[in-house]
Amino acid sequence: MDTLELYRAAQGWLAEGQPREAVRLLDLAAEREPGDPAVHRLLALALFRFAALGRAEALARELVASDAADVVEALLLARTLQRRGRPE
Repeated sequence: MDTLELYRAAQGWLAEGQPREAVRLLDLAAEREPGDPAVHRLLALALFRFAALGRAEALARELVASDAADVVEALLLARTLQRRGRPE
């Protein structure tokens, strides 16, 4: 599978409520395309839904640091912190 196929398959797994499978595919996609913000954004969301909150927070912080104007990334970071019991 190429990176785009991995990304689309991961979207499908997320839509089906299977974040673990999405994370598996997106980890591979992120290795292949380490600078792709779309892959990292979807990976952060999959990690959040999989309850891998430490990794989700770290990745969301990186995304927000690289583009502070992106409200979706900021919201994902805020929801992750809230879910971790750190609503600051």
